[in-house]
Amino acid sequence: MKSFSSLQSLGIKFPIIQAPMAGVSTAEMCSKVTQFGGLGSLPFGSNIQSAIDSLNDFKLKYNTNKVNVNFFAHGVDNVVNDEMVSNWKKLYHGEKIVKNGNVSFKEFETFPQFNSFLTNLIDFKPLVVSFHFGLPSSKTIEQLKKSGILVFATVTSVEEAKYCLSQSADGLVLQGYEAGGHRGVFSEYDELLSTDALFKQVKSMNPDCFVIPAGGIVDTTTIQYYLDQGASAVQLGTAFLTTDESLANKEMISNSDLPTIMTDLISGKPARCIRTKFIQDVEKNRVGPLPPYGWMYDGYKQWKAKQDGSKGFFLVGANYKQAKHGLSTEEVMENLTKDLKL
Repeated sequence: MKSFSSLQSLGIKFPIIQAPMAGVSTAEMCSKVTQFGGLGSLPFGSNIQSAIDSLNDFKLKYNTNKVNVNFFAHGVDNVVNDEMVSNWKKLYHGEKIVKNGNVSFKEFETFPQFNSFLTNLIDFKPLVVSFHFGLPSSKTIEQLKKSGILVFATVTSVEEAKYCLSQSADGLVLQGYEAGGHRGVFSEYDELLSTDALFKQVKSMNPDCFVIPAGGIVDTTTIQYYLDQGASAVQLGTAFLTTDESLANKEMISNSDLPTIMTDLISGKPARCIRTKFIQDVEKNRVGPLPPYGWMYDGYKQWKAKQDGSKGFFLVGANYKQAKHGLSTEEVMENLTKDLKL
């Protein structure tokens, strides 16, 4: 495994990568993590076509391209039948479901404007381009790597790690089951491995790449544990959710004493969130089959726009109650790094 010193040689002072967290992280959060010496992330998820303008605006405002640019690369599934729609309506009280609201990077690779997009992405030259739910084509990976851009992939199992290494990924983000937000699983079977179990299994492979545990990490002690075991860095999301720069519902997260739950009934893919009464009620009424990811998520968002705040989808990690509140991103970074032994 590549050590943290390999990241230091690229200008990263501290072994902390801010998780992308599409929908709640911001350009300001990203810039402050990077300015403090970590690696900030800019999430585009499925909003791929807006990426280039946003990246150019980011560089103009913050004068850096030392970032991780993140996209979703899920399999394309546009199969929606009457039974799925009927089941969806039972869950969401007759709400219509009309379109796939999430374009996969894999799908975008087939669009006429993709070549121009990739040229512009390469011209921006982020330090890292990372992918969730899988990887794009070998050709795209090769073009990014030839341009000096590191390609990272989220994995949840050894099977996925081996696949991503076969596709020449430069880094593996090891997403344990404790992690908040969408589970990045893309193999047929999810072993539900903890971050530590996944790290130990991948470590035993001794892969020649950056190895980055993610999930359940909210304090210096846990960061130090993984670094002492040979991790290249760690990725944290929940620790930044309640910062001034976050768009998350900080009041809900700060005041909740509720547990978390992994559910696929909001977006169509498993995601860890706070187990509110709304989420419990949806789970109790579970039916299947349901429309695929993209279709379900867009349908939920359209339905949610007509509801009150109690119907939210509050994505957090299993250890969200340990996150510090009322701090800026810089203060979180300072707290996490002041006692680190590098």
